[in-house]
Amino acid sequence: MSFPAANDQDYPRMTPAVQALIAINVAVMFVAYTVWSRVDMAASLAFRFTEIESRWYTLLTYMFVHADLWHLAGNMYALFVFGPRLEHTWGTKRFVRFYFLAGLGGLVAHLLFVHDASMLLGASAAVFGVMGAYALQWPKQEMYFFGIVPMRVWTLVVALTVYNLVMGLYSFSVDGSVAYFAHLGGFAVAWFYMRTPPGMSIDQLRQRVSQVPDGDDSPPRAIPRTMPRQRACGRDR
Repeated sequence: MSFPAANDQDYPRMTPAVQALIAINVAVMFVAYTVWSRVDMAASLAFRFTEIESRWYTLLTYMFVHADLWHLAGNMYALFVFGPRLEHTWGTKRFVRFYFLAGLGGLVAHLLFVHDASMLLGASAAVFGVMGAYALQWPKQEMYFFGIVPMRVWTLVVALTVYNLVMGLYSFSVDGSVAYFAHLGGFAVAWFYMRTPPGMSIDQLRQRVSQVPDGDDSPPRAIPRTMPRQRACGRDR
């Protein structure tokens, strides 16, 4: 994956939440290579269902610890590519809420389909959620896959979804170490989040109220017979 193919970039290359998330993930990995061992770091921050009562905080901390440098680099690069435009469009607070919601959705999907006591770690579910939301927001946006092949973001996300589904089903027959269903959980959260109609905004409420006539003592006016009634029509949200 690489930067968007469009030249008219109208958003910052780095935004506050994306910068903070990348910095925290890199800092955790740095500590794992210097102060703690990676094994101890994973044992402390990764999620394991059998220990949820005593280590409930791992519901969130599992998103900040990675298995190795390649695992970290792949997730942070994807977050760097897809995150800033989404955060710039949504705002930082909404973006952060969605990021953690996608991470939790990936965790739930992993628990539903993978019934074992293995550890879950990495930001992949949250990052896949960001990728999915980006594809639904700008489906025709082109990316350079591996810096060479132009490809629409929607095509890339569909291909990744199919790949993770196939590999997830295949992992039932082997001892897989990749949480494919957690990735799919992040995509699923993005799909439902983007397809859920938002509540009525203040502007919409103001428009509705402004259409109501002010109360006075004058009788209502009859609609002339020569003027046809307007047919109400729905508006896509």
